[in-house]
This record gives sequence, structure tokens and C-alpha cells, in this order.
Amino acid sequence: IGDSQNSDFHTLYALRASPGVLGAQAARRREQLHTLVERARRQGSIANELEALQLLARVDRGDFGAWQAHLDRLRYLGDTALTPELRLQNALYVLDEFRFQRRYADVFDGLKRLGASDAMDARIWSSLLRLESHFARDELREAVAIVQRMERDGIDPLTTGSTCHFAWLFAEAGMSARSRELLRQCAEQPFDRVAQATRGDFAHLAEARIRCSEGLRSEAWTVLAPRIDTLLAQENPLPQEVESLLLLSRHAVGLPGADAKQLQRALARGEALSA
Repeated sequence: IGDSQNSDFHTLYALRASPGVLGAQAARRREQLHTLVERARRQGSIANELEALQLLARVDRGDFGAWQAHLDRLRYLGDTALTPELRLQNALYVLDEFRFQRRYADVFDGLKRLGASDAMDARIWSSLLRLESHFARDELREAVAIVQRMERDGIDPLTTGSTCHFAWLFAEAGMSARSRELLRQCAEQPFDRVAQATRGDFAHLAEARIRCSEGLRSEAWTVLAPRIDTLLAQENPLPQEVESLLLLSRHAVGLPGADAKQLQRALARGEALSA
């Protein structure tokens, strides 16, 4: 169309909506994004460079040095070239990358430095970052308190996209009735493959945990097994489905009736694909 800056903007918009790639496809995606970053810098397009770097950080999560360099550049752009609103959005994105790398102490430190924000999106995002960080460290009381505070502030769990995650949290906290209430809401939500793997599959973990808490550990495996089978049978899994396969399989280890050979295959395949 003779306007590469505008064309790149729409290319990045499409790439952000894509589910992610593995293997050789990831190498091609990385090369494409490096090209977009360099072109954005030559054109002086902060918006395009920001988008491309955020996507590049996602692709390079397995390469700590490259991943850290992308985040350093994102933070530099945030400090020097963005409006306060965009600076906050960018900072929260960087903290979300820390969350993905399970650097939860860094998440808390970053949120403390950012302070409070009146913007609803920022409040929800920062609350979810705190919640997952507490949950991952088995600080269940603190994580539950965040959900309850969000609800008191008028934030409907359904609007956060994290209903199934909340259900798993309440199940782990021994609050089965509250978990089942959220599971009913979770079941009503439509999920594509990415959303099912990143959010919907938490419902299986919640249901399995409830069965265990009710003294029905032998039934917990029957809750997890069908989804593990489905993920294991995927010929071309998405990166998010690989993560979910590993998560579900690790939680299934040791459950009465669990198929040890199936779990070994699932864990080996997940680790091979995510390498």
C-alpha cells in the first residue's frame, strides 16, 4: 500500500491476536518481529516498536538474555517516550512477563513501585497479577482476599476472564461451595483453543481438587484424564496447550487410578515441545 509504517501497525495487530507458535515457526516469527523492530526504529515509530518488542519478548521467553534485553528496552521507552497512561500499560505488560517467568517477588516489587491507579483496567490487571503471585506461593488467604476485594469494588469475575482461575483458587482454599458457584459461571463462557488452555482448563483442576477435598480422590483422575487425552492427541499443539498439558499432568501425578504411562508420555511430550 506504499505506507510501511501503517502496514506494520496492522501486521502487529494481527500477530498479537495469533495464538503463538512453536519450533521452526517460532524462528520465523522471531525473524519477522526483529525486522519490524528495526524498521520501527528507523521510522521513529514508538508505537510499532513497543508492539513488536512486546511480542518478541513473548517469543524469546526461553532465552533469558534476549528476553531481558527486550524488557529493558520496553522499560526505557516507557520512561522516556510514553504518556502516563501508556507508560502504566507498558509497565503492567512487563510485570506480566515477570509473572509468566514465575518471578513473583519481582511482580510484587514492580507493583509496589507503580502504586495505585484509578484506571479500572489497571486496577483489574494489577489485582490479577497480585492474585496469581500470591496463589503461586501458596498464600491462599491473601489471594482469596484479592478476589473478594475486587467483588466489593463492583468488579464481576466474569469480566476479568479469570473465573475458572478463581474457581481453582477457592477449591484449593477449601471453599468448595464458592468454587462450584464460579465453576457454573465458568462453564457458561465460550472459549477458543487459546482461552481454553490458558483459562478454561483451570476448571478441571478446580473440580479435581473439590473431589479430593470431599474424600473422592479416586474420582479426581477421571476429571483430568479426558482433557489430558485431548491435549496429548493434538498433532500441532499451540504453545498454550503445551503449558496446559504439563500443568494438568503434574497435578495428576499420584492420584489414585492415574495412568502412569500416559502421564509419562504427556510430561515427556510437553517438555520436548516447550524446549
